[in-house]
Order: sequence, then C-alpha cells, then structure tokens
Amino acid sequence: MISWLGKNRVSDHNRCNICNKNDMQPTHLPSPYYGLMRCIHCGHYQIEIGSTPSDNEEIQLKYFDKNFASRAGYFISHYEGINSRRTVRLLKLKRPTNILEVGPGSGMVMSQLKKIGHNVTGLDISNAVAKNIESRYGLTVVTNSLAEHEESARNVYGAVIMRHVLEHFSDPLKSMKVVCNLLQEGGKLYLAVPNMDSWHIIWRGWTGYEPYHIQYFTRKSIVKCLESSGFKILQIGSYESQSGWVNTFIKSVKTPSTSTTESNMDSGGGRARKIMECARLLFGLIITPVRWVQSLIGRGEELFVVAERRSN
Repeated sequence: MISWLGKNRVSDHNRCNICNKNDMQPTHLPSPYYGLMRCIHCGHYQIEIGSTPSDNEEIQLKYFDKNFASRAGYFISHYEGINSRRTVRLLKLKRPTNILEVGPGSGMVMSQLKKIGHNVTGLDISNAVAKNIESRYGLTVVTNSLAEHEESARNVYGAVIMRHVLEHFSDPLKSMKVVCNLLQEGGKLYLAVPNMDSWHIIWRGWTGYEPYHIQYFTRKSIVKCLESSGFKILQIGSYESQSGWVNTFIKSVKTPSTSTTESNMDSGGGRARKIMECARLLFGLIITPVRWVQSLIGRGEELFVVAERRSN
C-alpha cells in the first residue's frame, strides 16, 4: 500500500507541503488521531507538527505488515476487483507498456494489467507486501524507496499507478517530481487519495482519517501538486464506494483502532462478519443514486486524477 521517498523526516515547521507558504491554520475537523492544519492559499491539509514521531517510515511499516499483506476473503476480493477494473479503464492505455505500481497492496491491479499484456512492476518498502504478491501472482515487487528506484529507472515507465499512497508521504511535491522522472515523455499517472472535499470529513470515523496518513488533499491542492511536479491533468473526479458510508458510520461509533486489520482493513471471517459484509454491500447498492450524485459533484470520499508527463 505504501512506498517511501527515502530517509526524509516529517517537516519541522508549519509550512504548507504543497505551495510552501507559511500560512497554515488549525481546523476543528474530527480526526481521532491528529490535529489537522489547513493552508489558506491552496486549501491543502496536513497533520499538526509534533503530532507524530519524526520517522515516518517506521510508522508506515508498523501498519503495513504481514497482517495487512495476508488479508483475504470474498468481500475484499469483490471491492478490490471493482477498484482494479476502474483503474484500468480510466488509464485508457492504448498499447502494452512498462507500468509501475507504487504501493501495490494486494497486487490485484498488477495482475489485471499483466493479463492484458503489460509489463508490470511493483514498488513498496514492505517486504511482507512484496512476498505476498510474488507468491500469489508471480509478479515482481521491488522493495526500495522512490528516490533509490529513480536512480535505475528514469524514463522507463509508460504509466505509474499510485492508489492511496501519496497521503503517506512527508514531502508529496518532491515525491511526485520523482514519479515524473520515472515516466517516459507523455507517460500517464493514475493517482487516488482521500478527498477532503467529500461529505465524509465531518465524521470522525471516515476511513480517510488514519494514523498513517499525514497529507490530505482537496481538488485544488492535488492539481497544484501535480502541475508543479511536471504533470498535465487529463481527468479529475471523485468516487464514492459501495462501502464508504457504512464504514464511516460504523467507525464513528467505535473506539478508534490502532490496528489496520481492525479498522478499515477488515480481513473478514465467521458468520457475524459475513452478515455484516452482506449488509454493507446491500446498503451501498440501495443508496447507489446518492453515491452517483455525490461522485458527480466532487463529494465522493476518493479523489482520483489521470495525468501525463508534460513535454520538456
């Protein structure tokens, strides 16, 4: 799920990580883990300085471990299958190419792309994630940082995929400049992050609020981040998943969890879990018209962007 830029540490000042202006203001958003600051210029949100230990890599590895990598079950496969097909459809790749997925999670997107003829590589700092994907799909996942991968892979890829990864990085602007360098001229980027323009942000149980998320993007701030990194925006939109509102409501009435397998990464098991998952799926289907409207007007819980590397 995550990759790391290098041995960078969380910024030691309240300067915006996107526009670099020193006008961050505290918010009253109900994140159960950290206080959030908002930039009055570009609308970007980030955690308050001092809210978390300075070594971000250690935080990420704490959560994206063997338990995360070994998640399985029908419902997990169902939701990941939906997201995988949507990612492939939005990328609109016309011919086979070299593709890098940064933070490949379960490896399902990599597998889908391999089946239709692409040469796919994953990049992650978690050895558990890499081993799981290699054993499940026979696909290569490099365990390295973005910065170290850039040294050997400049201008190699026709596409890079980053689904719910950028919010983990201490320096998102620098990270995206590295990603731009990994792409060939005209190469495509698919990026998805939690959406701070969504209706979910007023609920403390929103799954965008996690102890391993340190950046929070609005439409305005993600556009600025990408355009400042050498990208041209091709498409931008929001998406509301089938399980989004149920997850938000359930987590809002529960005590905040410190385990990914107990929060929004449920692995499933037992009759009670299966009944709950069926109910979650059914409710999502019932409110489909609401979810469609929410997505259409930019208020879905996920913000996605398709972009391409600009010509030099």
